[in-house]
Amino acid sequence: MRRRRRSDAAGIDRTGAHVTRITCITPFHREGRLLRTSLDSLLAQDFGDIELLLVDDGADLDTRTVAESYRDPRLRILRQANDGLSAARNRGIAAARGAYVCFLDADDSRPPWAFSAAERLLRGGAPDLLLWPGHLAEDTGQLLPFYDRPVLDTLEGHLGGETATRGQPGFRQAQALALLAEPQSANKLLHRKMLRDPPLGFPPGQFFEDLYFHALAVARAERIALCPHPGFTYHRRPGSGQLTAARDLLRFDILAVARLLLTRFAALPEADDALCRTALMLSLAKLMRWCEEMLSHPHRAQFRIGALAVLALADPRFRRLAPRPPPIFGHFDTHRDWLEGLLSDARLRPAKETPHDIVARLPRLWPGRRA
Repeated sequence: MRRRRRSDAAGIDRTGAHVTRITCITPFHREGRLLRTSLDSLLAQDFGDIELLLVDDGADLDTRTVAESYRDPRLRILRQANDGLSAARNRGIAAARGAYVCFLDADDSRPPWAFSAAERLLRGGAPDLLLWPGHLAEDTGQLLPFYDRPVLDTLEGHLGGETATRGQPGFRQAQALALLAEPQSANKLLHRKMLRDPPLGFPPGQFFEDLYFHALAVARAERIALCPHPGFTYHRRPGSGQLTAARDLLRFDILAVARLLLTRFAALPEADDALCRTALMLSLAKLMRWCEEMLSHPHRAQFRIGALAVLALADPRFRRLAPRPPPIFGHFDTHRDWLEGLLSDARLRPAKETPHDIVARLPRLWPGRRA
């Protein structure tokens, strides 16, 4: 039986009204002239049925002036007091009108073909979740494949140009590979209905919010596809306010996000699948290990105690990793070794016992504040 496409695939809803095809959400705060590069790249798209939703997250005057200088009817600005990146993105999700939703940070950009290349796949396979590969632009001008290109190349080979559908052979492996992809907000296009019933958003007040959103979006998707053409450029700027350039206690936020994510994920059927479970844990381990290494030595022991507490509080299934995953998982061997070191730590009691001496220290590891 031929699959019936959603009504919004034709650009109309059930009442006959036009439905914008793609909404791109871009929060802005203090990016200044960098915001112009981002907006110019979006307005230069060779696919025009788009909505550009800018969320003014208590921006400074220079950045707000850049945003207000545009007069394109496809662009809307929402304003709020500074409440953090997660809250701004969630505000955008709630206001989005497009059939599909994506995100772009105010200091990053997209190539002009990004949305047209995605649209061809959306019409062909009607995925809930479409992933893009991307580029990494160094401040030296060097343009490199984004960090997860080997994983997405493997996913492309696995999909063979088709859309993976829940319940069909190979879907769980597609999910696992998608879970291994970098949790970058710009690398995905999601059907809006997937974000609203029930609501899916970013955790307010925390950094590393992308990992939480990415993993739960992959788990929720019924149909997953990959666009083979790069769809974004992440501009790395050492010394800027980017988290990747920071070396401070914000790193402890990964523990809070890991706790939230493992709690939510444990209630999903993907938690029973060893490959999906392992992919999730390796993605977590990659970020947690990086955070630990970036901390000053006096804070590393405290971070390790927090990581043990997260594992102690998590569902015991997350301690069981797939023994022989596909070869691409070998790219994460260093992170797996780090994770298995945690799991074998003598302070981590058997799964049925709660190490209260460790857990008691957990709430003091990160202060409540806006991210």
